[in-house]
Amino acid sequence: MSWYKSIPKAANILTVIAFIGLAIKASYLNQIPSPYIWMVNTGPIVEGVLCSIIASYIFFLFVVHIREESDRHTIAPYLDKHIARIIGECNSQLGEISKAAGISLSFEILTLQDVSAAFTQLSPYSNAPLLLAMPATYANWLQYLEYHNQRTKECIKRVLDQSRYLTAQQIALLTAIDDCSHFHSIKLIQFQKINNLNMAPFASLFFDYCNHCNELRIYYDNN
Repeated sequence: MSWYKSIPKAANILTVIAFIGLAIKASYLNQIPSPYIWMVNTGPIVEGVLCSIIASYIFFLFVVHIREESDRHTIAPYLDKHIARIIGECNSQLGEISKAAGISLSFEILTLQDVSAAFTQLSPYSNAPLLLAMPATYANWLQYLEYHNQRTKECIKRVLDQSRYLTAQQIALLTAIDDCSHFHSIKLIQFQKINNLNMAPFASLFFDYCNHCNELRIYYDNN
């Protein structure tokens, strides 16, 4: 019955009210004399409106909503795949940064202090675990982060292109990642030369990005 639970609550309430109103009118109000002539004239109009509401609901339920739910079920594996990649991109970065810095980082126990400590161990222009070309041409850590940012944004775009099959909460979680300051700052810094000895200045924004991804992970684990 999940298809029924996804029907807008307002539509259900309005239809129940219309059904009750129509039942009261047919079983009780139509049986008593109308004290005013205008009530006699407006009675059929009210009855027509109530019937129209019920008919519209039935049409929506069996022609529109069930078809939408069928389409949503069909496209769900595609959306789930790309959402898993969005979360996986973040988790992969945490794993590689953990190895390079020698500090354990994971979604479940992630703190700003640990991220800052890990980023302190990384030099912006030292080799990151991303091979750009042979022989042995590696990306630096700024390029590494930008590479994963772009992969994440591509996945987000593919999911949001199917926004008609997403809830408002899903869209909010995805756009929070897509519009996070970490993405903007790393993209901007690609065109500048920085003199930082380590990556510590980027820790806070990366931590926020990870939190957004973790919120998305928790949502999908619980839904």
